[in-house]
Parts: sequence; structure tokens; C-alpha cells
Amino acid sequence: PADESYRRVLAVVDFSPVSAAVVTHALSLADGAQVETLHVLGSEVEQRLRKAKLAQVDVTGWLARLRTEAEKKLEALLATVEGGATVGRLVEPGFPPAAICQCIEDRETDLVVLGRHGYGGGLQDWMLGSVSKDVAFAAAGWALCVEYVDDLRRPPVNPLIQNARDLPRGVIDTCRALASHMRERHTVFYKRTADETDALLADEVEIAAAADLGRTDTFR
Repeated sequence: PADESYRRVLAVVDFSPVSAAVVTHALSLADGAQVETLHVLGSEVEQRLRKAKLAQVDVTGWLARLRTEAEKKLEALLATVEGGATVGRLVEPGFPPAAICQCIEDRETDLVVLGRHGYGGGLQDWMLGSVSKDVAFAAAGWALCVEYVDDLRRPPVNPLIQNARDLPRGVIDTCRALASHMRERHTVFYKRTADETDALLADEVEIAAAADLGRTDTFR
């Protein structure tokens, strides 16, 4: 539960059987917040656009038809959900995890609700869903970066994390709480996230010194 009321809630749907439940759950958590649904047209669209560009094919009409079709499916989905008429509709092209994270940032979303369709390629994908897993990794990785920067006794050198020092204290404390929760309750996921995030910050690792670090060993 949030310490403060949510202002904006995002329900991500893929038109699989769990999509209506995702929207319903988002509405139940909103408590007066604005709820929006997002459908990402997917990586297949991105691949086709890339191929079409190489072949100098105009895909404007095809992309417009694909978006219209998705918008109709979104309307049909929300018509089955109590309170669905008040929900915002968003349809975006792109690679789903990246598009979802970008939407979260652009819309200043406080809470994201995702489901899993269970069609992934392994036990972990079956348990969480490949897109949900990627979005969870992105959020968890950023939380670890914020904790690392907050604990650092010098300015970070990596430009990707320099703005973490300027975040509101409440956001920093929330990220630290999430990082602590992962370490204590989800050890396997934490270790994987810490290792992969650490690998992305090679320049930080190169100049790291014990004197720079605070009390927390964010990346193990």
C-alpha cells in the first residue's frame, strides 16, 4: 500500500484472457486516482517497420489500421469492465518493456498493474510473464541505482544515474525501501538484478573505492 494516495494508475493489457482482471484490479486500487489502460502494439510492429524502411515501403496506412484495430479491441475490453467507461485509453507502438517504462515516465504514473498470460518460454516466464519480468527488472534496477547514489560519498560518474541525486527525498526513501525488501524477501531476483545492473555501470566499478561507499553494499 502507498503512504500517500495514488494520482495516476496504469493498467497494461495485451488482450489475453487476464486483461479484464488487470483493469478491474487497477480500478480497485485507484481510490479516486486517474486510471489509464495501455496496449503496446509490440515488437513485431517495430520489426516490420524496420524492414519496410529498408525496402522503402510506405507503411503509414498499415500502421494506422493496426492502431485502429487495437483501439477497437480496447473499447470492447473496457465495455466488459465495471467502471471501464472512465478509464483512459493509450495505444503505443514499440518494444513492450521499453514502451511501458517510457509511458510510466511520461505520464508520471504512481502505480502500474500488469498481468501475465502464461505463454512464456520457461518456468520464470510462466510465473511472471516475460514483459512483466522485464518491467520489474527495469524498476528494480533503477531502485538499486538510486540507493547506490544516495549512499555514495562522491558524485556518480555515470550520466545515466547522475540525476538520481536530485530526486525528491520521498522517492529516494521509497527506492531504498524497495531495494531492502528485495534483499530480504526476494534473494534470487535481487542477486540477478544487482549483477546485471552492476554490469551496466562499468565506469562506476572502475573507479570505485571503499572510501566512496556508505553503509549499504547495493551491488553485493
